[in-house]
Amino acid sequence: MENLISAIKNAGLELLITLIISWILFCLAWFIRDFSLKKQLEAFKSVAESNQQEIVQKEFNVNFWQGISTELFGAVITTLSFGIIILIFQQYSIIESRKNELIIQLGSPVNDISLEAVRQLDILGYLTDGTLAGSYLWQANLSDGFLVEAKLNNIFASRANFDRAQLGYANLSNANLYAASFVNSIIYNANLSGSEMSFIDFHQAQLVRVDLSDAFLFYANLSNANLGCDVVHSSEGTFSRGSEPSETCTNLTNTSLAGSNLTNANLEDAILIGANLEDAMLVGANLNNTLFDEATILPNGSHWTPNVDLSIFTDPNHPEYWDTCVENIGDLLLEFCNFERP
Repeated sequence: MENLISAIKNAGLELLITLIISWILFCLAWFIRDFSLKKQLEAFKSVAESNQQEIVQKEFNVNFWQGISTELFGAVITTLSFGIIILIFQQYSIIESRKNELIIQLGSPVNDISLEAVRQLDILGYLTDGTLAGSYLWQANLSDGFLVEAKLNNIFASRANFDRAQLGYANLSNANLYAASFVNSIIYNANLSGSEMSFIDFHQAQLVRVDLSDAFLFYANLSNANLGCDVVHSSEGTFSRGSEPSETCTNLTNTSLAGSNLTNANLEDAILIGANLEDAMLVGANLNNTLFDEATILPNGSHWTPNVDLSIFTDPNHPEYWDTCVENIGDLLLEFCNFERP
């Protein structure tokens, strides 16, 4: 509907020309109609003093001009109707073609091309109106991209590069982000629920107040990442478009983090209810006020209980320290500690 409205706006000049031509034809038809009526009136006045042949001739003339005026009225209506429809369709096709062209550019592995596409999509409103949902962005290079409030749900962005990108309030739910890179990216109040993020790289990323519920982060790298509740700040200020931060901290409910690297990650106040941390590396992770429940699976395969000492997973100096790299008891490959992202 929005594209149709835009098409009507873009066809403004053409529609004006069509209306002018239609008005000229309408005036001509009206003039001919008026002319035929005058002829008809003259014919009536002269019936009494005219012979049969003259009457027939005058009736023919009157009917001829009336027919012409009727045809012109029909032509005006037809021209106006079809002209408007064709013009709007042409503009709609141009808009759709341009939109598809920008989406293709957005998925470019060349950073300059993809960032220019981001800029133009943002200007046209396509970045935030849902147009990009389900887009194919495999290996797209969107590093340093400004994607605040972008609607990127259901996209296929496997192996895409989002390093240092700003994704505040973005929607990447149910996306395929397999082996994508978000190193040093700034993501806050965003929705990544239900996304496939195996082998994803969130090293040193800001994941503040992010919804990662039901996401799959098998072998993900979250080392030195911030998954707490702090509002994101930088030397350029807070990245926001006026929205207030949500009350919910980073949500990892029912998220699969099996085999993930959470070394030195900040999980303070994060929600890990029902999360699977089996074989995950938590060395140096901040788990202050992190919310677990009995359905949460810990790195050693056991379920969380209120009495469990989580420092056995975070503190290498703990006498009972459980080292994922040495005591891996799950089905994951022992090469976990030295794995290379595909």
